[in-house]
Amino acid sequence: MPRNYKSKDVQTKKELAGEQNMTDKIIKNAKQDGSGEVMEKLIPIFDKGVHEKATRGTNWSAEDLADEIRKYFQFCADNDLKPNKAGARTWLGCSRSQYHAWQSEPSKYGEISDIIEMANSIMENQYINRGEKYPTMNVFLLKAGHDYAETQNINISGGTSQEEVDETIKKLGLDKE
Repeated sequence: MPRNYKSKDVQTKKELAGEQNMTDKIIKNAKQDGSGEVMEKLIPIFDKGVHEKATRGTNWSAEDLADEIRKYFQFCADNDLKPNKAGARTWLGCSRSQYHAWQSEPSKYGEISDIIEMANSIMENQYINRGEKYPTMNVFLLKAGHDYAETQNINISGGTSQEEVDETIKKLGLDKE
């Protein structure tokens, strides 16, 4: 029972609104929202990344890179974190632009590009596999980080006049947007 409730009438008084009207269980749950706990889990990723950047920079062999990414995935599994590109970059001590270059320039980076692509595929796959548990966030992450998109294409071809195009747009209801 909430702390200061004497009757149903008291519950609606604005001067009694706030924490004093909550049960101890509600207060405890609100204070344990997990944000501090998540940060405590992320700090070692940052610390490792700062150390790696200072000692390694972008000088990775394919074998060492694969091993470090595996360690990052294991760290995420051990700490109930979702692996993601931002975390991987931080763990490796590399910038967004370097990670993107490794990912998008296979002719320059060879096997390193292949490893980054496989790591991205693992991250993409875990979003898909956890889709039922966190559908909105996982769809967002797939769109934002893995190039998924919802599109609708309308092809108008042939000797179509501007009036016919306008009429088709109106019929489809696209003129109201």
